[in-house]
Amino acid sequence: MKSRLVLTLLAATVALGLTAGAAWANHRYTASLTVPNGIAPNDVHITFTGTGGAVTDIAATPDAGDGNPNTAGLSGGNTVDVVWDNKLDPSDPVTISFDCPHGPIGVAGGTWTNDGVVYQSNLITPANVTITVDEHPVPGASPLVMALIALAVAAGGVFMIRRRVEA
Repeated sequence: MKSRLVLTLLAATVALGLTAGAAWANHRYTASLTVPNGIAPNDVHITFTGTGGAVTDIAATPDAGDGNPNTAGLSGGNTVDVVWDNKLDPSDPVTISFDCPHGPIGVAGGTWTNDGVVYQSNLITPANVTITVDEHPVPGASPLVMALIALAVAAGGVFMIRRRVEA
C-alpha cells in the first residue's frame, strides 16, 4: 500500500512539473528599425531566421499619427508583414514584436513597400535591424512555484504514510 501511494505521488509530481515547464518556452522578440531616407512606405515585410516557423502574437509600433498597423503574419511562417493605414515618413522608428519559442532570431532580409510596390529589395538587412529578446512566459506556473508544489505533495504523502502506520 505504501509503495503504491509513493509511486502515485511521484508520478503526479513529475507529470505536474513536465506540463508546467512547457509553459515557459516562449520569448518576446522585438525588431527595431528606421524608415530609410528617400522613401515613404506604408508597409514592411521582414523574414526572420531561427524562428522554426513559429512566430505568433505580432504587434507593431509606428510613429504616432501614422494610423493603426494591420499585422498579418502567416501562421507558422517566418515572415512578418505589417501594413499601416498611412505612409510612414523617412527616419520614422518602427518596432515589430512577436512571440517565438525558438532562437536565436536573426534577419534574413526584407522590403519596404508602398501599396505592395517594392522600393528596393535590399533595404532591410541584418545590419540595419536591432533585435532584442525578453523572457515572456505564457500562462502557467513558474519553475519555483512548481518546485514548491512538488515539495508540498511529497510532504503530504509522507504525512499520510506516517499517519497510517501510527493508526
